[in-house]
Amino acid sequence: MNHEREQTISDDKVFSHLLEIAEKDNSGVSACIVRKGGILASITSFNSGGVIVHAEQNLLGLLEQKHIKIEEDDVLYTTLEPCSARFDSTGGAPDCTTLIQRAGIRNVVYSACDPIQTIITHKRCDVFGINLRQIDNLEIQEKARGLFNNLQTGYRL
Repeated sequence: MNHEREQTISDDKVFSHLLEIAEKDNSGVSACIVRKGGILASITSFNSGGVIVHAEQNLLGLLEQKHIKIEEDDVLYTTLEPCSARFDSTGGAPDCTTLIQRAGIRNVVYSACDPIQTIITHKRCDVFGINLRQIDNLEIQEKARGLFNNLQTGYRL
């Protein structure tokens, strides 16, 4: 029998990648799917004619375009805690927690906490059966918070 050992990627390496692409794109927020120890797809948020497409929404759209189905053990990583309500101009898009639940994602890891949305996001994830956790690395949390705060949104973490 051939028992291949599954490679894993550390949270720190995933967030290093996400922070790099968010900084490169000057987007402030990025997200990816990790499957079987590797980054399957990653993308940033963007502003499309005044409509903000959140990184999680953009990522799930990319997976759909590529006909990639979510698997049970997939993990969504995001540099900012998923939203549970939209306060910005989003063109009527659902909040990211709802999109994550609808996609069948059961594991989410984030770096920067959104102090306005954290309580409701955690409660909704509990109800939806989504395992939501913040990375322990304080340096990564601070870098993600700094990238987001550098945007000209008027909203600070």
